[in-house]
Amino acid sequence: MRILVTGITGQVGGALAARPAPEGTAWIPAGRDRLDLSSPETIAGAIAALAPDAVVNPAAYTAVDAAETDRETAFRVNRDGPAALAAACAARGIPLIHVSTDYVFDGTGTRPYRPDDPVAPLGAYGASKEAGERAIRAAHDDHIILRTAWVYAAEGKNFVNTMLRVGAERDELRVVADQRGTPTPAGDIADAIATLLAARRGGVAVRGTFHYTAGGETTWHGLAEAVIRRAARHWGRRPVVHAITTAEFPTPTARPAYSVLDNAALDAALVRLRAGAAPVLGGGAGRRARRPARPAYGDHSMKGIILAGGSGTRLYPLTLVASKQLLPVYDKPMIYYPLTTLMLAGVREILVITTPQDQPAFRHLLGDGSQWGLRLEYAIQEAPNGLAEAFIIGRDFVGDDTAALVLGDNIFYGHGLTEVMQSAAARTSGATVFGYYVSDPERYGVVSFDAAGTATEIVEKPASPKSNWAVTGLYFYDNDVLDIARDIAPSARGELEITDVNRVYLERGEPVGREARPRLRLARHRHPRLAAAGLGVRAHRRGPPGPEDRLRRGDRLLHGLHRRRAGLAARRAARQVRLR
Repeated sequence: MRILVTGITGQVGGALAARPAPEGTAWIPAGRDRLDLSSPETIAGAIAALAPDAVVNPAAYTAVDAAETDRETAFRVNRDGPAALAAACAARGIPLIHVSTDYVFDGTGTRPYRPDDPVAPLGAYGASKEAGERAIRAAHDDHIILRTAWVYAAEGKNFVNTMLRVGAERDELRVVADQRGTPTPAGDIADAIATLLAARRGGVAVRGTFHYTAGGETTWHGLAEAVIRRAARHWGRRPVVHAITTAEFPTPTARPAYSVLDNAALDAALVRLRAGAAPVLGGGAGRRARRPARPAYGDHSMKGIILAGGSGTRLYPLTLVASKQLLPVYDKPMIYYPLTTLMLAGVREILVITTPQDQPAFRHLLGDGSQWGLRLEYAIQEAPNGLAEAFIIGRDFVGDDTAALVLGDNIFYGHGLTEVMQSAAARTSGATVFGYYVSDPERYGVVSFDAAGTATEIVEKPASPKSNWAVTGLYFYDNDVLDIARDIAPSARGELEITDVNRVYLERGEPVGREARPRLRLARHRHPRLAAAGLGVRAHRRGPPGPEDRLRRGDRLLHGLHRRRAGLAARRAARQVRLR
C-alpha cells in the first residue's frame, strides 16, 4: 500500500513522513515539486504519475493574517487544490485524509465543538478551509476530514517555537489570555492518521468529519507560561509572561476566542479501529491512538504523589503494628481510595511516600502497579516534616511534569468527581485545591473569601478561623511547586506547610475565585470515623468484591460512602478553588 503524503515541509506532513510506515505500507513524500495545491490543474496528472493507494493531505495555506489581503491564493490552495485532489482520488477509487482546522468555527461556543456543529469562519483563512471541506465532500465519498488545532512541533513555525525564540531575547512577554484551545503535537496527529490507514489496510475503515487534538485546554498565555517555565531551567533566567486581552493585541484577522474541539467521535473510532489495525501497525505505531489524547503541551503529563506517612496518633494503638493507610475501610486498605482518586484524574505514574518501617508493607500490597495499568514508585519520608516536603522528596520523580498530591487518609466522592479531577489535571499552570465546609475549621488549613466570593487568604490551623472552608488533602500544581516547596521556610511548629505553598500561588496577583462543585468527602480518620466509613462502603457497595475489580471501577468505589453518615457538612456544596 503506497500512501502519498503532501506538505512534507509542514508540521503534520513532516511528522507523518518521518515516522515508520505501518507494516506493508510505504510513504510517498510529496513536496510542492511533486504535488502543488496552488496549481489545481496539475494535480490529476501528479496523482496519475505517483499512483498512490491512499492520499493524506496536511498541506495548506496557513498564513492566517496574510490571507485577508491574499484571498485568491488562500482559496486556490485551501479550496481548489483539495477539490482537485478529491476528484483525482475519486477517479482512482482511493481514500483521501484531509487535515483541516478549528478556524472553521467562530469561537463563540461554550463547550467543545463537535464535528457536526455549524461552522462560521471569522476570516479568509477559515473560510478557505471550510470551502475546501465542502469541496471534498462534494467530490469524493471516501474521505476523512480531520480538524485539529494549535499544532506545534520541534521544527517549523509555531507558537511554541516563537515563545522559545522571543523568551531567549526578552525579559518580559505579553501574551493573550482570553483565547482558549488545545495545543496539539504534530506527532500525535500523525499517529492518529497512521492508525486510520493501518486499520483500512486491515479491512476496517471510517469516513466523514472528525476532530483530533490533545487533551485538556489552556490559553495562549497558559501555554506560554508552560513553555517559558521549562526553558528557564536551561536559560538560567525566567522571563515574566504578562497576560493581556485580545483587544490589547489586535491582528488583521479575528481569532476564535474558544477553539476547544470534541474528540469523542474519533476517540471511539480509534479504539474500535485499533483491533483491525493491530496486525499491520507493528513496532508500537499508533500507540497513543489507543487511549484518549494526552493533556496539552507536548509530553506534558501529570505525576501523582500519595503521602502515606505521619505518626499515626489518631488511630493509636492500631498504628503500632500497621500504617493507618493500610488499615481497612470496609474490605479495602485505606490507601486504595486516594489511589483511585488519582486514577480518576488520569494519573498513571504515582510515587508512594511512606515511613521507613512501613514501606515494605506498601510494596507488598501494591507492587509496581502494573496489575492496574499504573507505574508505582516508592520513597521515604524520614519524619513527619510537613506535606510540602513531598515535593522535595519527589522532585526527581515529577521532573518537568505537573503534579498532584493526595493524602493517604482522605476519601473523596460525589457525582461528577471524575470530570472535576480530569479538569483539574488538564491545567498546565497555577494550582488547584479543594475546599470542604467543616464545623471545626481550626483543625485544618482554612481559606477565606470576601463578599464577592474571591479567596483572600489561606491560614494553617487558625485559632480564630474566618471561614469554615477547610482545604482538603488533594492538590494539583504546575511544575513551579517543586521550587516553591524547596524555598519555603519551616513553620513555627517545624513543618513545611502546604498552606505556605498555596499562599505563594495566591499572592501571585490574580484573583482566586470559587465555584460550586460536586461533594468531596473529607475523612480525617479517628476510630469512629474509620468505622463509619467502613459501614458506608459496605452499605452502598456495587459490583463483585475484589480489590482489582473495585479499583478499576473507581467511580463505584468512591460513590460507596454512606451519605447518611456524611452529616450536615457533606450536604453542603463543596467548592473548588483555583490558585493562579
